[in-house]
Amino acid sequence: QLKAAGKLDPNSVTTTRDMRIEQQRLDLENELSQTLRAMNGIREARVRIALPPRTYFMDKENPVKASIFLKLSPGHEISRSMAQGIGSLVAHSVPELQRENVSIHDSNGEKIVVEPAPESMHMKVQLERQRALQKELQDALEHIYGPRAYASVNLTLDFSHEEIRRYTPGSEADDGVVKDSSQIMIESLKGEKDDRDYEERKEAVNWKVRENYYARLRQYAEVKRITATVLVDGADPSEVDGIKDLVRGSIGIDETRSDMVYVNTLPWDKPMDMGFGGVPPMGTIRTQPEEEEGPSPLQWAAMAGLFGLACGLSATFLTSRTRPLMSVEMGGSGVDAAQDIVDHHRSKDGLRVTRSDETTGGTRMEALEALVASHPSKSAALLKTWLD
Repeated sequence: QLKAAGKLDPNSVTTTRDMRIEQQRLDLENELSQTLRAMNGIREARVRIALPPRTYFMDKENPVKASIFLKLSPGHEISRSMAQGIGSLVAHSVPELQRENVSIHDSNGEKIVVEPAPESMHMKVQLERQRALQKELQDALEHIYGPRAYASVNLTLDFSHEEIRRYTPGSEADDGVVKDSSQIMIESLKGEKDDRDYEERKEAVNWKVRENYYARLRQYAEVKRITATVLVDGADPSEVDGIKDLVRGSIGIDETRSDMVYVNTLPWDKPMDMGFGGVPPMGTIRTQPEEEEGPSPLQWAAMAGLFGLACGLSATFLTSRTRPLMSVEMGGSGVDAAQDIVDHHRSKDGLRVTRSDETTGGTRMEALEALVASHPSKSAALLKTWLD
């Protein structure tokens, strides 16, 4: 029955080890082909596995390879994710077969290239993790310094796959040293001098090479380097070490990985909107005390304008006082004109009386001059309000 099915008899005397390995390869190819035919959209599938001859020298060993032939059903196309799944299925079904050594071909003989994630996807993942680290660091700094702190994080990831293999021939006690064979010969004589029996025994020990295989595969991206920059407005230099410790704990800085942390505590440049005459508007908070300086040229101009305004008011007042006298001198009856003149400086008894408006005007002028001398900036702002 085995011969009719095209299979070898493992118990036959004529069956060698290589023949058994070849039969196992054919059985595995048939099973994989049947599995692929059961997938949706695949009409025909064939799998070929190339097993290189075994050797005990790692530098001369060839890898196991596999080729997959697919004939798709009409109207079906193989997607990138489906091709990746087929390659992974075959790679995990054949011992010592790596995913990169599996090739897939369509019915036209063209190779279906299954590449790893494109660079754009790598960059997207890296930017997402970089933004997450920067947000964590910014939130930690704002709890202490509020809006005075700003953080920037630069992250570099390593997307390469790493696999480590270890091969140790022999047993653990051999420590990698393989013994081909050893022979033991024992000779002995038994009996008396006249009746002796000679016995010779030979023992041969053949060592079988044993392979200890260990593999470690890194599938996820590994952090290659992190660089963090922190700006704190006007922080004390003694706080720099504390800020660096905060950064290390927030985003996982590892100095053995060449990670770097930069902290800058210089004051930020905050331009202030100046009002009229170089005076800041009301409600403006100054971050640094200003030095006492003399009036600016614009403030001197404001003071001169106030002085001119005072002179104009005085001239108007004097004109109103002297207009009746000028009307008497310029014409008309002196008696009639004199009767119309009212002397505001004397009472009916002829005594001189100080006018209240004159006193008030002098007091206002003195107060105005004192205001200009003591608060030139406020006077300039007041004059600007009048002019507007």
